[in-house]
Amino acid sequence: MIIEFIKNLRNNTTGKLTLLTKGKYKYYEVFALDKELPIPIEHAWNVKDGNVIDLTYEQFVKNQENIEYFGVEVPYDFLKEIGEKFLISSAKTPLKEYFVKIIK
Repeated sequence: MIIEFIKNLRNNTTGKLTLLTKGKYKYYEVFALDKELPIPIEHAWNVKDGNVIDLTYEQFVKNQENIEYFGVEVPYDFLKEIGEKFLISSAKTPLKEYFVKIIK
């Protein structure tokens, strides 16, 4: 299954999942908030059919229902545009790069 394959990759699994599924899993960024530790954390996750798929937190957070997400979708076409640079690593997150592009 593609999700199991993605979990074994390092760096930005959420973006890779979006790219490898050609946008079927949407990519979101901004904040996740654990109700037990009410400090917003900069985070990225996927959404498919209205459901959050969080490949990072599911490894570390026992009760996923305690997590609230506040974010913005970064379009698949933009992720594809920044492609390889994004997959390897970037000082800017895709959302920051996307904002720079749409503001210009």
